[in-house]
This record gives sequence, structure tokens and C-alpha cells, in this order.
Amino acid sequence: MVRLSAAACGFGYRTSVFKTQPGRWTILAVILRLTVAAAPRPSPTGTLDVLLGSWPPLAEAVTAVLADRRARPPCRPTAASAARPPRRA
Repeated sequence: MVRLSAAACGFGYRTSVFKTQPGRWTILAVILRLTVAAAPRPSPTGTLDVLLGSWPPLAEAVTAVLADRRARPPCRPTAASAARPPRRA
């Protein structure tokens, strides 16, 4: 059994040694080190400054999300987002 550091795993955007060397590794366990941030979490419009672990009033959240959606152009599927993995029989 081998323990790999995060650096040895080669993590990057949608990549790692586990993807670039398929079949070589079998992951048996993972240890995550998470930290709690005291900063406000991002909101759709940046107007809802809510501390981590708390929630804004529902009406305010709905209003902010709808305003954010109206402000952006409609989403259109791209080749990457429309691609689906093949189904296994």
C-alpha cells in the first residue's frame, strides 16, 4: 500500500494521475482536510452577505437569484456540456 500526497496525485482541473494512468491505482481511502471560512459565502448577485452556516431569508434569496438570472444571457448547451458518457449495457 502506498500513501500519496496531494502533490503526488497531480491534481489539476479535471485531471490527476488517476486519470492519466488508468488502471495503475486503486483508491482505498481518502483523507480530506477541510477548513471553516469565517468570510461571507458568495451569493448570486453579491448582495446577500450571509455568514457561513447561516441562511438568508427565503424571499431575499429568491429575489437575488431571479435578478441574477435576468441579468445574464440565456444558457445554451455547448458541445462539452451536451456530451454524455456512453451507456453501458
